[in-house]
Amino acid sequence: MARSAFDFIVLDAQRKVTKAFSKQIEAVPKAMKKGARRAISRTLTTARKETSQAIRDDLALRAGDIKDRIEKKIVWDFEGKLTVKDRRLELIKFRTPRETSRRRRRSGGGGVNVTIYKKKGRQLIKGAFINKGRKKGRLHVMKREETSRYPIKILYGPSIAKTASRHLPRILARTEPVFEKNLAHEIDRALRKV
Repeated sequence: MARSAFDFIVLDAQRKVTKAFSKQIEAVPKAMKKGARRAISRTLTTARKETSQAIRDDLALRAGDIKDRIEKKIVWDFEGKLTVKDRRLELIKFRTPRETSRRRRRSGGGGVNVTIYKKKGRQLIKGAFINKGRKKGRLHVMKREETSRYPIKILYGPSIAKTASRHLPRILARTEPVFEKNLAHEIDRALRKV
């Protein structure tokens, strides 16, 4: 019996679909990595703001002085961290009077009033004075170590890292939901590309 029909055109889409799909599947991990980095970066920015605010709730410092001490780092694609440098800030960075000569004449060299902790208010540091440093000409809160004129030491405030660590539960409570939200958004965005 003669054939009444024969295959004239054969369209085999399987290979092309599989190839295209595998390319899309390969693109997902890359998109996920980029998305994870974006989510981490955005969350660390929020965490840095929260940490700065928590420190300023305790210490009488400006945001600019704290910002330099808090650093965000993307360690690798799926991990980031916020580091707080433990180097203490000079006492002059806290709320201190900036005028030196008039202030010293009035007090008779009795000390310097400084607001370190907001809750405690101003406190007098006896024997301290404000003067310009020899090297760079910047103002410092200084104190003589002995009764003689020298040596003189520059006075420093409390540790910013220790202050931040006291507020860690509060900072985590505010930033963890932000991270979950950011990461979920980025995962959805990566999957939509498939």
